Amino acid sequence: MMPRLCALTMVALLLAVGGASAEVRRLEVVGAVPADEDSVQGKPLRRAALEAALDEAVSRVARSLLAGSRGEAQEADLPKILGESTDYALRYRVLEERGERRALLVDDPDVMMEFVVLVEVHVDVDRVAARLEQAGLAATLETGNSFELELLEVPSERAFAAVRRALIEQVGVERVIPMELEHGRALLRVETADGSKIAVSRLLSADLGPGVSLRSLGSAGGTVRMRLFDMAPEEPEADPAPALRTTP
Repeated sequence: MMPRLCALTMVALLLAVGGASAEVRRLEVVGAVPADEDSVQGKPLRRAALEAALDEAVSRVARSLLAGSRGEAQEADLPKILGESTDYALRYRVLEERGERRALLVDDPDVMMEFVVLVEVHVDVDRVAARLEQAGLAATLETGNSFELELLEVPSERAFAAVRRALIEQVGVERVIPMELEHGRALLRVETADGSKIAVSRLLSADLGPGVSLRSLGSAGGTVRMRLFDMAPEEPEADPAPALRTTP
């Protein structure tokens, strides 16, 4: 059997496999910073304005997740909770550098001049939601029907990828959010419009590929537990190429 996953590999795999199904939100955001004596010290104005735009884009996605259909987000220290905005911005580019101008956007009456850029930002909504979950804000997220899925004895990267892909492509869930990832174990929050019973039934009957299978271990406290198997034989190592002979 193949070596078990380490937590870091599982995180990278979850973000990479089935990436086309991940929710990515495109925003156009203005970044503005003071351009006079109150400017950001030790940092070029353009870079500071770009970072301000990234921060605002990620915070905007977080606020929309927290607000949901209620329209009002719970008060939260989002910069502290989210950390570096580049952890969530998959890609970005400056659409327009408006440069220095009289301050209109910086919320400080003492600032006379500001530096402004318009930035296109693609934010990974799943990563933002996962961070809010970790910060204990799961109860405020408008996620519809959701349940926790605990995978035990994860045997291989291939098997883990197969489950994640089946959830998105065959079960049709809306989002898969990692909550706890460690050696040989994964705890995921699965969001689905069809309810947990239907999603679990579909997952157990899904085609996970040769040798990969799931066994239900029941549920407790709202968490569905399954054991993951990978019975595919290990691929044999290729024989070294024979040495070339020279004719004397």
